[in-house]
Amino acid sequence: MNEMHWRFVSNLNAGDDGLNDAGIETFTANMTYSLVRETIQNAIDAKNKENQNPVIVEFNDFYIKPTEFPNNQEFIEILGKCLASNKGDATTVEFFEHAISVFSQSIPVLRISDYNTCGLEGAESGLKGTKWHSLIKSSGSSNKELNSGGSFGIGKSATFSCSDLRTVLYASKDSSGIDSYIGVSRLVSHEEESGKWTVGKGYFTESDKMNAILESFSLDGYIRNEPGTDMYVLGFSELDNLKYNIIESTIKNFIVSIWKEKLIVKYKDIIISKNTLGQHIGKLSSKRYQDIQNYYYILSSKDPSILHIALKKEEYGEKYGFGDGECELLLMEGEEFNRNILMTRSAGMSLFEQNNIHGSISFTGILMITGDKMNEVFKKMEMPAHDAWKPGRCRQNRKFYENAYKDLRKYIKNQVIDNFGKPVGDEIEAFGAEDFLPEIKDSGNDEKRKKSWRAALLQ
Repeated sequence: MNEMHWRFVSNLNAGDDGLNDAGIETFTANMTYSLVRETIQNAIDAKNKENQNPVIVEFNDFYIKPTEFPNNQEFIEILGKCLASNKGDATTVEFFEHAISVFSQSIPVLRISDYNTCGLEGAESGLKGTKWHSLIKSSGSSNKELNSGGSFGIGKSATFSCSDLRTVLYASKDSSGIDSYIGVSRLVSHEEESGKWTVGKGYFTESDKMNAILESFSLDGYIRNEPGTDMYVLGFSELDNLKYNIIESTIKNFIVSIWKEKLIVKYKDIIISKNTLGQHIGKLSSKRYQDIQNYYYILSSKDPSILHIALKKEEYGEKYGFGDGECELLLMEGEEFNRNILMTRSAGMSLFEQNNIHGSISFTGILMITGDKMNEVFKKMEMPAHDAWKPGRCRQNRKFYENAYKDLRKYIKNQVIDNFGKPVGDEIEAFGAEDFLPEIKDSGNDEKRKKSWRAALLQ
């Protein structure tokens, strides 16, 4: 058996890899928030379809001694080579000086574990197209199904953005019971003693083919007894406000997933589930998170004024191949609402808030795309950060996607007007009347309703 150590292969005198990795830099502005969002989304996408229970994602932070880091002396030497090979780049020098200093004290680690998932299938072969290969070795590609939330393969970079060592260890037990682990380090090209330069990405492995080590692995005494994946972010740099960031990112990004019982998130004694969702939302600042509170009310309330509108293909989507019920629109009218619709697809991730729907009607709502065909179409328009749909991304048949999105916005607008809009005659008759007539609205009842459901959130 070959020796386990950190392997960085020659770049064959091709291009060098610098510190400014585009995938990692995508998430540096809000690192922990992005880490929580992307790792949860990947876990949901890896759900074991034979298991009807929600996906569980657990976060656990702890410290290890420098000697517990796999082949720590070898890794420190590699950091030194990266530093020496890039003396002309002040930013790179600063990064590696700090990385080396991480080994002078206890090293913070974040373990992210998922359950009711499939694990990294394909670890024993390492073949392209397997879940293991897609996570560990692929760049800019994804083999996820059309109903998945991710599609670009860059979300895995979020873990590296939170590591002062740019290093993550992946351990897994797949659905057939195979244990595996491997370390991945995304550093920079550096010069070896032989004078050859390496690529920036290296692996902790026993194989020159950079395959997984087929054994179980743990840094904190944790033992995995069921399928799933554990990610150890080494040199985790974002311990400050970790609890708050986990709660905020989970609720803002997965409120629909949690409510639909597709997801449970844990951190120490904190559990975010359908049963506790209202309690957590109720503790958030009512001013800053008013929109989230409104979305929760729409999902959880039996208020008869909340509309649940299932798609009728003759109203929208038939010409794009969508069928009845491929999406559901939840709408609520009320004062001081944001006039936006929270857009989600089948995985339940909150994508973005669609605005510019109607300027004079005060409403809010949620659109949930659940049908296969509609998910397939809108997934192709989705930006890598999952924060917008851009038909221009679709180079083939772009007009089809432009029209599908334009008509969806029109469909939403028509539903808002049809259900909440006043007849044109009434609008003309009432124009300017507020200057002469007393206000005639049941603001007391409206305010009472708001207070009652916000109080219920805290229970």
